[in-house]
Amino acid sequence: MTLLFIDPTNQWRWAQVQAEVIDKTTDGGEEHIDDLSQRYLGQPYADHQADNPRQLVRVRPVRVTGTVDSPE
Repeated sequence: MTLLFIDPTNQWRWAQVQAEVIDKTTDGGEEHIDDLSQRYLGQPYADHQADNPRQLVRVRPVRVTGTVDSPE
């Protein structure tokens, strides 16, 4: 999998992490999204879907690339 992060104020600043999936499970997925929602929104997650359970995916980075700011 690849994760790409782009600085919203400067599209030329970015980082990319290429990784391999080493584990995925639905165990604990609903609790995890509730914890994240509580932390960032101050309330439990509002859109649980029994027919589409949340997954937790564990990855191992294999390559990291991106731009580096030049010293001023």
